[in-house]
Amino acid sequence: MESWGSIWKLLLYGSIFLNIVFVLLVFFQTALNEIVRDLWRERRRRAEEEKDRLNELYRHLSSYPGYHFSLMMRLLIAERLQSDAELQEHLGAVRDIGDRIEQMQAFFAANELRFPDEIRHGLRDLRTASNAGGILTNPARIFDLHQQVVDVCNRLKRSVERALCRH
Repeated sequence: MESWGSIWKLLLYGSIFLNIVFVLLVFFQTALNEIVRDLWRERRRRAEEEKDRLNELYRHLSSYPGYHFSLMMRLLIAERLQSDAELQEHLGAVRDIGDRIEQMQAFFAANELRFPDEIRHGLRDLRTASNAGGILTNPARIFDLHQQVVDVCNRLKRSVERALCRH
């Protein structure tokens, strides 16, 4: 019987403690609601930003192989042009394409740490594949490198799709 008395005492003290906690929570209910609401909004905002970043990455990955191939082919053609006027016009197009590729690579670099590991590793593979050839004079080698870039971009796009499905 002695143990029942101590259990009832423990329950009584626990009940009193919980009632005091609940009374304090009622006083701070508005503040707690605001804190929880702000935390929820911040979490949703971050998720939206990540989703937007992934969508932008997907768009860049869709156009990157075409720009990369165009740049390599234009550089190959530029080596064979004879006229300075043709060469200057051609090099203007090369600069435009190069600027687009630089913008994409700047986006990749600026956001690399914000992406999941799988995508981060894929971006490193893309950087390696993109820089593997330098300026090439063999069209067959250009097509091989282009295929490597396309394969890496397709693998990355699948990774981005999986990441988007998780959101």
